[in-house]
Amino acid sequence: MDMTKLSLIRLSPADQSACEIFMQEFIAAGETDYGWLNEYREHSFPEYLAFLQAGEKGEYKPEIYVPQTVFWLSTPQGQLLAVSRLRHRLNAGLEIEGGHIGYAVRPSARRQGVATYLLGLVLDQARLIGLTRVLVTCDDDNIGSARTIEKNGGLLEDQRISPDSAKLIKRYWIALG
Repeated sequence: MDMTKLSLIRLSPADQSACEIFMQEFIAAGETDYGWLNEYREHSFPEYLAFLQAGEKGEYKPEIYVPQTVFWLSTPQGQLLAVSRLRHRLNAGLEIEGGHIGYAVRPSARRQGVATYLLGLVLDQARLIGLTRVLVTCDDDNIGSARTIEKNGGLLEDQRISPDSAKLIKRYWIALG
């Protein structure tokens, strides 16, 4: 796969079909424990787009959620390969699990370098909003994600127990200097 032909986008009304196909691939694979997938399933597509915009402005449940921009990695043909959330700041929960950047690659696009490329592009976006370093986390047993973070300059700070899942979480910092 030629990564240089992939682009980072924000969803628009024209992406409705591609987004549905993307989401259905996760559901078909039995991977339904994602907050972003639940948010999608709870709204019509126009409502979902409005939800994403409200989240970026920090207007969606600001007492719980931090402002975040959701990016999608798209092929030139409009196929969505991955999704990433860039959280503009951290709260206490994100400092343990979630961090500044979260991402997911659709099952059919895994093990092809997509996550590594996506994280690199989102790190560029983090620089643009003024972040100088970002926290990226992954489950201790997610070897692929740990490698992705390390390939993008992540330095392991520590491991903590998730208050939600009780899983061990690796916490990496990436300097954006």
